[in-house]
Amino acid sequence: MVYQSYNFGSKFKELRRSKGISIEKVAKDITSKSHLSNWKNGKATLDITVFVKLLSRINIQPAEFFKDYEVYELHAYTDDIVEMYANNDTNGIKGLINLLESDYKLNPKNKVTFFKLAIAANFYMDLSGKKLFSDKNSSILWMYFSEPKKWYAKDVILFANTQLLLSSEQVYHAARVLISYSS
Repeated sequence: MVYQSYNFGSKFKELRRSKGISIEKVAKDITSKSHLSNWKNGKATLDITVFVKLLSRINIQPAEFFKDYEVYELHAYTDDIVEMYANNDTNGIKGLINLLESDYKLNPKNKVTFFKLAIAANFYMDLSGKKLFSDKNSSILWMYFSEPKKWYAKDVILFANTQLLLSSEQVYHAARVLISYSS
């Protein structure tokens, strides 16, 4: 899975510069400066694992990066959560998790509610170190992500924003399949 279209490279450059991070520093030990420049100019593709590492280097969550790209419809999953996360509002996220759990129990087939719950739980865990996502829900999440060869770009972004809820073995498995699939 690679990212080339939608001018992601230019947006990444804009964010990198706004944070005062040089191309050399952001690329170090992840990719070459020339490859990053070629990607920005649309002359090269970038593997999703490299892309996620680069976003991490400039302290940007994938959901935050993609919030303007409605093609991925991530706004349905992240609107409330991203703002609370940015403000370190663990109480707000915890309240949202409780609300989403109630909604999900009433309609367990609602995929948007499930992933919004998972993303909120992931962000809460990132801020607090506490897991508020049930083992049953983690199993459901893994069932959804267990076959990375069938993923679309939206699935990669959902995975990136919920991976703390999976075991390290599951994350490793998915990453390895993505890497081999993108080669």
